[in-house]
Amino acid sequence: MQHAPSLTAPPTRLAVAGVSGGVGTTAVAVSVTGIDARVFTGRAADVLVCRTTTESLLRASRAAAFLGQRLGAVAVNSLDGHRPSRPIAARIRLLEGSATTVVVPFVPALLAATDPHALLRSALQTPESDLSRPLRQFLSAIRKLTDATRQRPIEARAPRTVIATPRPRGLTR
Repeated sequence: MQHAPSLTAPPTRLAVAGVSGGVGTTAVAVSVTGIDARVFTGRAADVLVCRTTTESLLRASRAAAFLGQRLGAVAVNSLDGHRPSRPIAARIRLLEGSATTVVVPFVPALLAATDPHALLRSALQTPESDLSRPLRQFLSAIRKLTDATRQRPIEARAPRTVIATPRPRGLTR
């Protein structure tokens, strides 16, 4: 007996890329147990990470337009505990037309931690009631990112391709 094809792909690790260095790509990748695709260079990505700055949001808009339907979500990392200003909030709303956009809240404990990625891995295993409010809010935003990305149909997912690295001249097998 044959089964009908699934409308959603089997769970795979999400490809997470940042619009530039230092935007929190690795933190988001660790939190969604995804692949850190580093800085966005045009390769497919499921989640795009940027900061709440005009320059970062402009880069995210360009990347989202380039990726089109292949982009699952945009994570906008907050720089501090304050709400985004009106101009920044307007730019975030513009991004919402391209992909699910989630503002990831600022977590002061991540700045103070000697190994913030270990702290995030630990938080993922800790009951929510034992976490601080900022960490609970952070993980809630991460769940929204993951849900939005995983609910896309197969054809909209970032393709998993292996890019062969060219061999230097003169090297033979």
